[in-house]
Amino acid sequence: SVMCLSMTSAVYASDSCSITVCEKDHDGNGISGSTVQATLIAEQETSGAYKFVNGYEKANVNLDSLSDPEKEKSTSLNLSRMNPVSSKLGMTDQNGSVKFSSLKRGLYLITESSKSGKAESFSAVEPYLISVPDSSGRTDITSYPKTEKKDVIDNNKDRKNNGKNIHCQ
Repeated sequence: SVMCLSMTSAVYASDSCSITVCEKDHDGNGISGSTVQATLIAEQETSGAYKFVNGYEKANVNLDSLSDPEKEKSTSLNLSRMNPVSSKLGMTDQNGSVKFSSLKRGLYLITESSKSGKAESFSAVEPYLISVPDSSGRTDITSYPKTEKKDVIDNNKDRKNNGKNIHCQ
């Protein structure tokens, strides 16, 4: 049991986790220019339980219910509407990647705050949650959020309805 304790202390080293968000188009090409935000909403305690932080205690979320994809989706959306106290920001590079390093163990809300360049021709990625470490114990996580090319028909509809000059690419 002493060996188990020493392994636990090594695993729970603070600020040793990372999340890489990788946005790709349907052909596997990187989507550059997405400003991505990683917000710690719950820290993982040594017991493995999560404790809400940064004002998310008020969210009244049952973390056990998040194994249901629909509940996870609606919870992520609701959490993204709250005002995060502190987030890490990064922009996707030419490979479509942005890496957040030196993260604490916990549950992170991943959101997109803006788009520029190539990313402007893709619709916003829906907010989602990532647990670090994941269920396999990995502390360096790479996620591939679903990306959708904006529909030209939608742009034409917007032009007609709003009278705005929208540039179709």
